[in-house]
Formats: sequence, structure tokens, C-alpha cells
Amino acid sequence: MANMKVKKTWVSIGEKENLIELCRRCENEEFVMFVKEHSQQCFPPIYFQHFGWIKMRFDDLKYDFENDNDPLLNARTYEDHCNEEEEDILDFSDWDLKNGCKFGSKPKSQFIKQSEQSNTKFTNQKVSPSKVIEIEHLKKDLLLFVKSYEEVPIAMKCILWSLKNEPQTTYALYSNIQFIDGDTKRKFTSDEYKNILNPIIDRAVKDKILDLKIIPKDNKKVYLYSNPSNKRIGYFYEGKLCSVKELSINSGINENTLYSRLLKSDIYKAMTGV
Repeated sequence: MANMKVKKTWVSIGEKENLIELCRRCENEEFVMFVKEHSQQCFPPIYFQHFGWIKMRFDDLKYDFENDNDPLLNARTYEDHCNEEEEDILDFSDWDLKNGCKFGSKPKSQFIKQSEQSNTKFTNQKVSPSKVIEIEHLKKDLLLFVKSYEEVPIAMKCILWSLKNEPQTTYALYSNIQFIDGDTKRKFTSDEYKNILNPIIDRAVKDKILDLKIIPKDNKKVYLYSNPSNKRIGYFYEGKLCSVKELSINSGINENTLYSRLLKSDIYKAMTGV
């Protein structure tokens, strides 16, 4: 994205990666070309300085582009989520968004690109919770460990954010949570589901910690859970949700380094660097 520079923070680095991924996944090649040709107008530097803006901006512009509105007249801004201290400068001028590599670098072969797209691309078609988890597992392990039953709703929140907050069944979410039982780690039993966890999850819904959507399917009711907000407020670690800043303070790892690790690996690997 030519001639675009913003403050280099864990927020701006993450937003850059998000935009690259959005362009790579986008099936509307004409819109991607439009973004490349008008990158400064479409995504002014301010959009890389606030967490969560890029996806909303991208969707707004895409909607305008596909509905015969002028995207460049869309000057909408969004709620400020985060302000970071000034650090180094992050240069956006070296990325070829269309090919997902630096300008002058050899693009990935068409075979590899098609293979990756088939594994990660989301469309308007219905995707089952198990399929969502299968897709996300290609990128990083979602397994979390709890020391008490009361920690389960918090762990569920973290997993849901990792799955783009797509509504999931408790079975799909529980499959990514294990209970630390003494010196061992194990899955929950059916008795624990029924007698212990179900009341805890029901209370979490009542307290608006989780959202519940009930849909009919094959003459049955399917219970799907999601977070009240798409905005991630933390990562599950040591029984609670911790912000990147809190994790950085606890571990002594630089925030930028920690955030980059969290984009690629699970919380435990991110905290240990292993």
C-alpha cells in the first residue's frame, strides 16, 4: 500500500495483517484492485491506530463498491478502542496485497494459493461449528485448560473470539477445554456436563457473559453460544481473561512480541516462546 506510514504498535501491526488477510480472502477481485489503487483514501493511517476498525471499514467499503455507491465518499469512523504510545514507524508501502507478499518477491504458486484458500476461505454458505474449529485448527491450537468449573464460561469466551465469534454448540466449545485434575488433564464427563457445567453456562447466559441463540433443526432445538461483543477483551490464562498489556507485565515479554505470537500460536506457546 504505497506511501502509507503509521505508528508501529501491536495494534497497527495486527491491523495490517488483518487487512492483508481480508484482501487475500476476498472473492471480489475488482474490489481488491480498487483498494490497491486507492489505498490511502480507503484506509487512511488513522484506521490502523485503533483496534477493530479495519474489518468494519473493509466491509463498509465493499458494500458501497458492490451497491454502486462511491466508497471514497464514505468517511465513517468508529468507536476508539485503543490508543498506543508512539514507537517505530510501520511502512505499508512494500506489500502486494493481491499476492500476499512483498513487492519484488516471488508470489506463491497458484497451486499453493488455491490450496490455502480452500482451507481458510469463508463464504456465505453455512459452516458447521465443527468445520469452523477444523479450519481454525489449521492455524493454531485452541485447547485451553481450566482448574475449576467456574472458569469454563471465561475459557468459552476466549475460544469464541478465536473462532471469529461464530455461534458454537457447547459440545464444540467443550472439545477445546480440558480440566486439570490433580496431575492429569482430561475431558469433561457426561455427568459433569449435565450436573455441573449446564447450570454454570445457564447462569453465564443470564448474567450476559455469553449470548444464547436457539434454532430449530430436524425437529430438535440447537443451542448456539457466542459472545455479546465481537471485540476481544482478553486471552484466557491462569483462570481469567488478561489483556495483552497484563500478559506482558506478568511475563516480561514485550507487548509487540507477545501480540505477534498470539496471532500465530496459542496462549501457552505465546507466553513461553516455545
